[in-house]
Amino acid sequence: MPIDLPYSFLVKDGDFAWSCGQLALDSQSQIMAAGDLVAQSEIVCDYIEKILKRADLDPSALRRLLLYYIDQNDGDRDAMLKVFESRFGHAVLLNPIPVPHYYYEGVELEVDAFCHSGLSQFRRVDNNGCQIRIVGEEALWISLEADTANLDEIFARVTEAVGRGFSCLSEHWFVPEGLLVESQPMVDKGAIVSSGPKSDKVRAHFTFHLSTEPVDEEIVTKGDVTIVFRQSGRFAWLQGRSINGGLGLVEQTKAIMKTFEALLPNKGLSFADVVKSTTHYVGGSAEELHSNMQVRNAYYS
Repeated sequence: MPIDLPYSFLVKDGDFAWSCGQLALDSQSQIMAAGDLVAQSEIVCDYIEKILKRADLDPSALRRLLLYYIDQNDGDRDAMLKVFESRFGHAVLLNPIPVPHYYYEGVELEVDAFCHSGLSQFRRVDNNGCQIRIVGEEALWISLEADTANLDEIFARVTEAVGRGFSCLSEHWFVPEGLLVESQPMVDKGAIVSSGPKSDKVRAHFTFHLSTEPVDEEIVTKGDVTIVFRQSGRFAWLQGRSINGGLGLVEQTKAIMKTFEALLPNKGLSFADVVKSTTHYVGGSAEELHSNMQVRNAYYS
């Protein structure tokens, strides 16, 4: 990217690994195959393969790919998925997440890779219009597509498919604009974002963890920020969102990061323990992206 980033291409911890977002940008920060989703899919696949090779990881270690893409034309989504399936096989969770536009004109796709180099099971569960895909053993990465808008009902089906002993660490929901709902008892409102006007299904992805101990969960509002913290064993997930609509993007970002900075030491953690960070925000320009990234980047080495 055309600004300095304190990110690794990939962070590996034991059998697990996480990549940063991969874009079809060259070494001079120029967009490659501008406006062509399929061509950019091939380019990103090349980058992922190179990063895995540098980390001494076989492509078979791939477990989940989050595909943030611009949903413009009928058939684009299927063509994109076909590329990733042909390159990495059918036992990888492919989570296509439509976005309205990108901060760099001509970029159609950004991809996050999640890896586990140990043995892992892949299974599918179809339950009354709810398609659930699960990969993993100790830690489970889960994706779903559903026709119903009842998020509590969907979440109950997910927990049933996962089975006993597993607890939910992270959740991200992508809901059609016409079906956006108020918070339901089992679902965190802050984990729900719009999937755009063309989407007709509820989509979501989760992380569950197997543990004999209950999850350490804290949901609290501090000042202008609501946080959700969950920890199970050596895995933790932290989410923050501003509840002050009067603040601008940069001020909201500052408030969230300051709240994280105060919370982490209380949990025996620091920003050095963060392996993967994802930020959903409303914006349209590269300047908006860079301005809030500069706030966040200051916390990482």
